[in-house]
Amino acid sequence: MPRPLPHALDENAPPTPLGTLLARLASLGWNHKRAAAPALLAATGAKVAVVAAAFTQGLAIDTITQLAPKKDNPSPSLADVTALDPLPAFLAPPESWTSTQIILALAIAVLALGVLLGFLRYAQRVTDEHFAQACLVDLRARLYRTLQRLSFDFFDAADSGQLINRVTGDVHSVRMFIQGVMVRALIALVTAIVFFVILFSIHPMLTLVALAAFPAQAIVMARYGRVTKPKFKKQAELVDHLIHRFQESIAGVRVIRSFGAERAAIDRLNESSANARDHRLKLAADQAKAIPIVQATGIFTSALLLGFGVGAILHDRAQDVANPFTLGTLWIFFRLTRQLAGELESIVMVVAQAPEAMAGAERVFKLLDEEPTIADRSDLSDGGTACHGAPSITFTNVSFAYEPGSPVLTDVSFTAPAGSTIAIVGATGSGKSTLLALLCRFYDPDTGTIAAGGTDLRDIPLQEHRGRLGVVFQEPFLFSNTVTENTAFADPGADTDRLTDALRDADALEFVDDLDEGLDTVIGERGVSLSGGQRQRLTIARALVKDPDILILDDATGAVDPLTEARIQTALDTHRAAAN
Repeated sequence: MPRPLPHALDENAPPTPLGTLLARLASLGWNHKRAAAPALLAATGAKVAVVAAAFTQGLAIDTITQLAPKKDNPSPSLADVTALDPLPAFLAPPESWTSTQIILALAIAVLALGVLLGFLRYAQRVTDEHFAQACLVDLRARLYRTLQRLSFDFFDAADSGQLINRVTGDVHSVRMFIQGVMVRALIALVTAIVFFVILFSIHPMLTLVALAAFPAQAIVMARYGRVTKPKFKKQAELVDHLIHRFQESIAGVRVIRSFGAERAAIDRLNESSANARDHRLKLAADQAKAIPIVQATGIFTSALLLGFGVGAILHDRAQDVANPFTLGTLWIFFRLTRQLAGELESIVMVVAQAPEAMAGAERVFKLLDEEPTIADRSDLSDGGTACHGAPSITFTNVSFAYEPGSPVLTDVSFTAPAGSTIAIVGATGSGKSTLLALLCRFYDPDTGTIAAGGTDLRDIPLQEHRGRLGVVFQEPFLFSNTVTENTAFADPGADTDRLTDALRDADALEFVDDLDEGLDTVIGERGVSLSGGQRQRLTIARALVKDPDILILDDATGAVDPLTEARIQTALDTHRAAAN
């Protein structure tokens, strides 16, 4: 029976409760409240400018219509303009102003408010993005820190496509939610309440007419969110697979080319891409069924508002109401109602985007919650109990299996005295690399103990134990960086003399000197510009620079010729003798 999948990778794990997800997303936003404050301030200012512009435009319309000559009043004066009555004293125009001056002042006010609104919307967009990016960078950093501390059994079960998509695609989904809900939907909700109060104070019946379609919109989008959330989760899994295919084909391009398998590789990638595309198209179809309903009801509401508004104007004129519902008031009402409808539609659209964002957030937080299986005990004090210098290594009745029921090591016992060099030999697949992985504490034995200097490795802090190791893996891995950066990876403070000595001991100095830029030569991804033997020698030099207490070589000279191997072995013996 295989080991159970880590919770973060188990597609059949129970879903995270919605309330938990929302609370964690809110916590993420709260951590960056200083970045959110300017965005909220700019958005609030923009809404105030919209209201002021609407009232100014309505005032201008009423002023123009009331100053127009009439049969019963061919020369109307400012006293006849009832639209100016509600203005506060400090805003009321001087009595000496002509109608032209008043209209010009109103036009300038509308223009100024338009410029102010444009600036505030620009500021809102910039500050909104700043807040989203602050959350995004924080989340990616936390994910990367989590990946760095997870144990090797997690990476045995995961593939690179899953992990890359979590740090890119799923984090982008979280960003959608942060921008859509934490900023825009919050602003939309507050604005909708304020606009509703203003509109209801102007004309209660028309306000109810304007909101008549909102319940239907909310029901449609709530159903859409409920149906599509699992589909968005499936979409993310298909993208995981696509990224894995792509990454694998790039990493294995030499194998693909050498076997002439380009067509097959292209077909496999196209199949994964087509699966992701087809599923996304189905999601688009679901959205296409819901969004037009929301938009159509908005248009229907505008028609109702126009009809009822004109009816209110005619009614008040016929009844000679003291404070009639005027054309300017209808304009104000229409503008604010459309703004209110827009805010409500924004909330509805957030509901439409929420399933995708929630699916991504769930995958992100599951990964953040993943705990390493190899970790320091909670009662282990800092500093540990490990001795200094080269310790003895003791395996006592050690057994280990990657999969239950299929042991790789069974009841292994031996001692490597301090300062000694021992070789582990055996057939392919006999567990040599596994034994070294246990010594590095990449895994813990199922039974038995491994001790360094008489202390169980589980009683030594991981950082302290691994800080004493120098490891050369069977498959050399180098970073896309300079020879200097790769060689000094374990000890970035190493000076040039130490790097040169380590390269000389690894029999790598000669070929490094022949490189175009010597130590400053960038060797390409995974050291692609070097031969297998050269890569292996650089990884040996990387381990030697650290001057480790325990040097672990996992078939570290398998890619070099016998003469080079002999020189490396002599240098290692000299290095060990000097250390002792």
